[in-house]
Amino acid sequence: MRRRPAQPPPLDRDRFVQASPPLDEDMYGELVPSTIALLISHLEVVGPSTDELFGGDPQIRDINDILDELRAGGRGVDLHALTRGDHRLAAAALAAYCRQLPDPLMPSPEAEQLFAALDVPDFAFRIAGIRDIISTFPEANQAVLHRVVYFLSKLGSTSSGNPLPQLAQLWAAMLLPAGPAHSRTRERRIKEFRLVALLLQQCSCIF
Repeated sequence: MRRRPAQPPPLDRDRFVQASPPLDEDMYGELVPSTIALLISHLEVVGPSTDELFGGDPQIRDINDILDELRAGGRGVDLHALTRGDHRLAAAALAAYCRQLPDPLMPSPEAEQLFAALDVPDFAFRIAGIRDIISTFPEANQAVLHRVVYFLSKLGSTSSGNPLPQLAQLWAAMLLPAGPAHSRTRERRIKEFRLVALLLQQCSCIF
């Protein structure tokens, strides 16, 4: 009698955010997942009036519940009602969804190429180099990265309670490969910050 393969243990929804599905590379489909699109559309309205939008300490179970409802209900979900008006919960759900993608939005080895491009002395050539590298990403990665970066850039420019440096520092971990803990040296963290800060500052030139 053939034995069934062991099933993985159920996800502890109080401790771990569920994995996000891979991005869809169907050129005829929606490159930006509806979960991301709906969360950003909501946060574009409520975010500028919320200081430290990505601050707070939402419960992981609540984040999982939000993501489940968005996947089930799609664009018909009322996010204000779903989050009970907690804008930081919606922001945490967006960050968690991006962080839990199977592959980071800025994948390796391209991420290492982007870090190297930061050292180009001429600013115009630096921006052009980063733009050219990002243009080699899968189309879905480019579309989602553009949507996220454009939102963060606009948020940081219009809301004094969400400064660009703070957004860049937080979102570096959401957009770039995590890598082993021992590899995230101070030098590496500075490069991550510089790269994401540059994307936010020069969004219109890079995308």
